Amino acid sequence: MQSTLCDKKLEEIKSGYGDSEVCMGEMLASVPADGLTVEEAFYLYIRAMQWAEGDRFFRWTYDGKEERF
Repeated sequence: MQSTLCDKKLEEIKSGYGDSEVCMGEMLASVPADGLTVEEAFYLYIRAMQWAEGDRFFRWTYDGKEERF
């Protein structure tokens, strides 16, 4: 994962969110994901929602175990 690009975009999101009156979900919908893969954009979304809303994300693996992000 291009952590520097994702980190840069996350910092841009955080600084813009402080000045915004919209919820994080709406803000993320307007942020371009240029240069990111689908997977990187997904993890950026998760990190931003965890930071702004305290959301937690997990998935069930094929062997029935919980994996937290």
